[in-house]
Amino acid sequence: MDIKFRKTVLDDDAEMYQASKDAVTKEDIKKLSGKQKLAYFQDYYLKICVVVILCVVAAVYFLYTSVINPSREVFSVIFLNGCYVEDTEGLSGLLEEKIGMERKKDYVGVEYFNLEDYQMNMVFITRISAGSADIVICSPDDFTEQAKNGMFLDLRECLPEETYESFGDRIVMGKTAETDLQGNVISYSEEIPFGIELPDSGVCGEYVESSQTPVLCVSASCKDIDKALKVIECFAEDSAVSNS
Repeated sequence: MDIKFRKTVLDDDAEMYQASKDAVTKEDIKKLSGKQKLAYFQDYYLKICVVVILCVVAAVYFLYTSVINPSREVFSVIFLNGCYVEDTEGLSGLLEEKIGMERKKDYVGVEYFNLEDYQMNMVFITRISAGSADIVICSPDDFTEQAKNGMFLDLRECLPEETYESFGDRIVMGKTAETDLQGNVISYSEEIPFGIELPDSGVCGEYVESSQTPVLCVSASCKDIDKALKVIECFAEDSAVSNS
């Protein structure tokens, strides 16, 4: 017997049988009553339709949240090295309430960077350069180093005179450094008021772990001074206010 011929015949018969079965099935469906068609749909197509609908909903949601109406970081507070934030989410919520968000989707970013880590250090520098850092809170040692690099704004230029004077001896002075092409320091500027000490800050006491008195600075890339003033007020409630 020609086995190859037999296999070919069986395959052809199977295809013919399947085609015949499909044709009969379609004809049978046409003859079904309304309830029977509904039952047939539930058995064979309902799950597929549900999956398709869920995929469409997910795609629309992604498009809406990512392109049409994305969440935005409207303000950023960065902590460095010795000033570790124990509850970034809680602090973010507190600052959002203090600032007053125009949209529920917007948020205040609270981040910690250990600058001894090369990658974190590069990210921090990139954030400053890109204008996506508003307030920096750090230890006195970090303050001196970052002030030298020109990372902060002169508080006399960004704070109202009355607010600036209210901090009194809480103001911390720093110097910027001028360097040559090899990075060697050529000279230093005169002392500039770059920071505010927060020795008795209730917010820092609740959310920040630090062995030294935290120093708050306005980043050189800060784009919203009004929000910065509200954040400074929040952090300084239990320190500078007592000096006013």
